[in-house]
Amino acid sequence: MYWDEERIQRQRDYFAEERIEKKGNFTEFVVRTYYCIYKACTLNDGISCPASAVSPHKVKFIIYKDIYDTPDHDYKGVIDDCIKKLKLMQYIKFRKENDKWMIYLNKALDFLLPNEHELYLEKYSVNDVNAVENPTNTSKDVFVGCTECSGQYKINEGKYGAFAGCSNYPSCKSTLDLPTLVLRYIQKDGINIYRWDKECYKCKKHTQVYSYYLDYDLEEIKGFSDIISPTVGLGDISYVDELLSREIPSVQMRYSNTVQSTYMANACQHCRALQGRNYVVDDPHEIIGELWHDRGMEKFFYKKLKIKDVSMLEQDIKHLYAQLH
Repeated sequence: MYWDEERIQRQRDYFAEERIEKKGNFTEFVVRTYYCIYKACTLNDGISCPASAVSPHKVKFIIYKDIYDTPDHDYKGVIDDCIKKLKLMQYIKFRKENDKWMIYLNKALDFLLPNEHELYLEKYSVNDVNAVENPTNTSKDVFVGCTECSGQYKINEGKYGAFAGCSNYPSCKSTLDLPTLVLRYIQKDGINIYRWDKECYKCKKHTQVYSYYLDYDLEEIKGFSDIISPTVGLGDISYVDELLSREIPSVQMRYSNTVQSTYMANACQHCRALQGRNYVVDDPHEIIGELWHDRGMEKFFYKKLKIKDVSMLEQDIKHLYAQLH
């Protein structure tokens, strides 16, 4: 059972006010409980952990540290209530698997102050299993190796559209369709996430926004820049969007009055106004030179997501790349 959206919003607003002007300790307990769960998930498979890993007895000293000298007599009830609130507000979900209860991360805390998420990750020594070490190093030798010889795939134009063919053609006639090539590229190289500052149209403050630009990264593959490919960014690959929303509080499912639909997007870190797709993915003014003309996106590189199971992307990738010419 979960709360309805109106009740979730009321509780979210209360938590957000508490982050600005602290009146008690419960909101901080909720946040610490969430990051104990987050860390347990990264130590497991990145998205879930056994409920027993974050039992009140195991996490009580972490949650009460520097608030009380020792956990009070009712610590179990307090931590259970924190977990209940996180569940009711859909930040986490429970699922029974093989007679064992598992907790799944469902979305990031969206009431934190700017940069608090990064501070808690550092505070609790959380290493994101989907991130690559040394995030400032974006240099790469990109290729997808042929499955039948020592060559590599490059883009060719054929009678029925673009496809990937081996660089050792005609001695090797191995080919891949574009969706398969893209999936193998992602499996090998991951997906780069970019971050930059943007002025919120509503409050006029600078807020950080995030997106991936798969079409930009794929142009490292020989011949890819010669075909007309779609702009692929936040909101296009549901599994990647879900991973980002679990980690970054300002990446949320939002309703747009402009397009009259709900999609994954950035929200202002100050006023929560929707930062729509047009000015983040399709036409991002602040980075347009680096993205479209200079190939200088390394200055906005945030992290690389390593996707363990690319089958989770298959449906979206086929939809995006199946009919390219």
